[in-house]
Amino acid sequence: MKIFVKKIITVVKMGNNQNVNLEYKINNIAFNIVSEKILDENEINKLLGVLANDGVCAMCVYALDKIKIKDGKDRMGLFINQLFNFLELFNILNEELKIEDEINDLKKLNEEIKKLLEEEERLSDNKKIKLKNKTKERNKIILRMFKKLSKDINDILFFKEILEKTLIYARYHAKALGD
Repeated sequence: MKIFVKKIITVVKMGNNQNVNLEYKINNIAFNIVSEKILDENEINKLLGVLANDGVCAMCVYALDKIKIKDGKDRMGLFINQLFNFLELFNILNEELKIEDEINDLKKLNEEIKKLLEEEERLSDNKKIKLKNKTKERNKIILRMFKKLSKDINDILFFKEILEKTLIYARYHAKALGD
C-alpha cells in the first residue's frame, strides 16, 4: 500500500504542471473495457484470478493466449490501447524504464492489425499469414515491455495494483450493464 500512495503522490505532482486523477483514469479505462466489449465478465474474472494468484507477467501471458480476435475485432489490441494510458504514465514516472520505443511499436502494429482486419472479407492466405506474424511480433514486444517493467519491484507492484483495481471496476461495470 505504501508503494501505491507514494506513486499516486508522484503522479499528481508531475513535473509539467499536469495533474493526473488516477482514480478517474482507472474508472474510465474499466468502463471502456466493458462498453467496447473488449472483455466480458467471465474473461475479467479469469484475468483477475491469474493476476491475484500468479502476478502481472503471468496475467500478461494468459491474456496474450486467451484474448483473441473475435467478430473481426482485435480485442487484445483494444485492451492494450486501454492500458497505454498506464504504460505511458509509467514511462513518465520512471525515466529508467525506457519503454517509449515499445509503446510506439505497439501503436504502429495495432494500426496495421486493424487495417488487415478491416480487409477481412478479402483476406487472402498471404494476408492471414501477415496478420498472424504481426500478432506474434506484437506479443513479443508486450512481453519485452513487461520484462522491463518487472525489473523494479516497486513498479511491478504498483502496476499490479492499478491492473487489479481496473479489472475489479470493469467487473462491476459489467455486472451493472448486464454483460
